[in-house]
Amino acid sequence: MEHDMDPPIDPPRDVIWSAGNHERCYTLGDKWFVKRQLYDEELPVSRDGRLIYPIWDSERLRNGYLATRFIRVHTDIPVQDCRLFLENGLMCFASRQVLDAVPLEDVRPTLPLAALTAVERQMERFILPQLRQHHRSYIGSVGSTIPVFPPQRVYRKDGRDWAQVSSVADAFVLCHNDLSGKNIWLDPTSFRIVAITGWEFAGYSPESFELPLWRADGFVGRQEMHGRALARDLSFFGLRPSDLRNNYPISYRRLG
Repeated sequence: MEHDMDPPIDPPRDVIWSAGNHERCYTLGDKWFVKRQLYDEELPVSRDGRLIYPIWDSERLRNGYLATRFIRVHTDIPVQDCRLFLENGLMCFASRQVLDAVPLEDVRPTLPLAALTAVERQMERFILPQLRQHHRSYIGSVGSTIPVFPPQRVYRKDGRDWAQVSSVADAFVLCHNDLSGKNIWLDPTSFRIVAITGWEFAGYSPESFELPLWRADGFVGRQEMHGRALARDLSFFGLRPSDLRNNYPISYRRLG
């Protein structure tokens, strides 16, 4: 599963939009949606002039790629064809554009109760059972070379090394770990789920780590759900919220 990089895709034509934040550049083209690492000049800079890198930068892109491929092969959960490749020395993750569908978060405010009920039914009867049929005795990625890192809502700004917790029985199930409205794509007429995207934080975890974020009402609702779960999820690693630190990778230049 963890072979060399795919060949680069053709540069997106007819770019619909391009945007970026402190972690990624995003481009939506005619066929592909591309997430790439940032160039040095795009990275945020600390007060003393050093570059601040995203936590688990390349590992998250690799994990998203491996998890998407695993799901595509081993389940009937709808995911997009994807590629992982290097472009000018930067890692890029490309997935086929989701056609004739809209993300749940874009339509949720106007959805009738019947539509929300349809989404809930599909998550509980189809998506989650297929994830949970995959289980093993230790946490982490489906890829054997990816280090352990919990969902971003757990580590926040703390780039510490995380222990690979294990159990005697196969106590850990495959989780997406960010089943929020931006990652659930619906047919706008039938409300059928046509794609699940955003697998960067997927891996084997306690079942309780899979928060029902599709039920959250917007950003504020997600943050409230994250906050309620934080102490519980950190306790799994023997930590408390007060143990978290601001610990970003910082460097004067990108190392080879």
